[in-house]
Amino acid sequence: MIRKQKGRDLKVYAYLKLAIKPAVLSVTTMISADEAAYSGPYPDFKVAQTLSDLLEGLKPLLGTDQWLQNCHVFLAGDYQPLQMLLTQRMQQEATKLNFELAATYRNHWQKLATLIEQQHWVATKVSQDAFGYAVKGNQICLTTLFIRQESIQQRTAVTVKLQTSIEQTMKAYLTRFYQQKNHLTPTNVLLPKELTLATDREHNWQQPEHGFQRGAVLLAIKFAQSQVVTAKLDGQQAVRDLGTALGIPAPTRIEAFDNSNLQGADLVSAMVVFEHGRPLKSNYRKYKIKTVIGQDDYAAMREVIYRRYSRLLKTGSRLPDLILIDGGPGQVTAAQGVLEDQLGLLIPVAGMVKDQHHRTDHLLFSGQIVPLEKTSLAFRLLTQIQNEVHRFVITYFRQRHEKSGFASLLDTVPGIGPKRKQVLLRQFGAIEQIAAAPVAELVKLGIPTAVAENLNKVLSQANLD
Repeated sequence: MIRKQKGRDLKVYAYLKLAIKPAVLSVTTMISADEAAYSGPYPDFKVAQTLSDLLEGLKPLLGTDQWLQNCHVFLAGDYQPLQMLLTQRMQQEATKLNFELAATYRNHWQKLATLIEQQHWVATKVSQDAFGYAVKGNQICLTTLFIRQESIQQRTAVTVKLQTSIEQTMKAYLTRFYQQKNHLTPTNVLLPKELTLATDREHNWQQPEHGFQRGAVLLAIKFAQSQVVTAKLDGQQAVRDLGTALGIPAPTRIEAFDNSNLQGADLVSAMVVFEHGRPLKSNYRKYKIKTVIGQDDYAAMREVIYRRYSRLLKTGSRLPDLILIDGGPGQVTAAQGVLEDQLGLLIPVAGMVKDQHHRTDHLLFSGQIVPLEKTSLAFRLLTQIQNEVHRFVITYFRQRHEKSGFASLLDTVPGIGPKRKQVLLRQFGAIEQIAAAPVAELVKLGIPTAVAENLNKVLSQANLD
């Protein structure tokens, strides 16, 4: 299925992105409102990457224009044109006694055919709508996946007041849904098997228990759950809950800090402010570290904490109720030492610790992990603050980095010139993705092994968080 995406999608699915200029097929989790065409979602990232690699391998054989045309058709679910083309090319090359090239065409199609067969991708004219739900309080989020040719073409989500029961709410919603002119009744209406619903043969209501249809319903349910989690945050209640968890008065003003650097160079810090659970962007501050030489995160934190709060004391400005540090015990201790020993301030300081995927994992306070449910308002507020301070410091770091003459981290690596830099950025999209790529993937792009290993080493040592 090929389509132009008009809205936001979730990051939990793998899609194939077919860009036109330049002509590149890549795996992505983010669908943008651009001119590229998107296909998916796919069963998992490995399947999507394998398919991308196989189709990309045909580009030098077919030429860009013919490759683009065939990719569009293939990803739309019509595999026959590409099969016929590769078979024709194979026979032509065999006639010319170019047996190696003929085998290349044959092998490409065999690998694609095997992948198609393994994943049971079958083009079908059956139309299906899958429904899911998630309940929060007296509200229920109802989601719909519009499935055509076994690909999700569109998704919708609405939140309504829960009636006497989930079943009653769902049945009323379905009736209204298909009364709308723009919602044609599909071949099958797929509903969660957990609901007790009377069979409606007239509208083809089904409650699948296994297979593709059950998987589609589970995706709809997961989508609904994600919509409930990302619903508008009640900032004031989140602040009260956070104060209760920490054993302090509700921290109506919170200031959060994060550092960023490139192998000790261009060391910067940034601070964001939240009042009553909402960002107060007019109070955000950026800091260029002045006294620290080399990569010393603790020293950088001590400098910025002293500069911030010595100034507030001098001007008589309001102090925060809570200070959050992006980091663990070392960064927290560094901040507390400055506040208490140098400035005589007793402001609560907590550390926002990330997991291995750079997502908010837990809060550290008074040397202990604060027990917070990850679906709680307090934890969602912490995640929002940590993401915001990280975004703000990274933006400032990149501005400083560019001004100091570094167009990119790639420019610091011997053997990475303009052409190779362009290839890397085109394939991976961002420095963080290049840093996460194995050396073998870099070599596949035509980068010498020694250069790829050095690039991987430089990026792994750089502070990209």
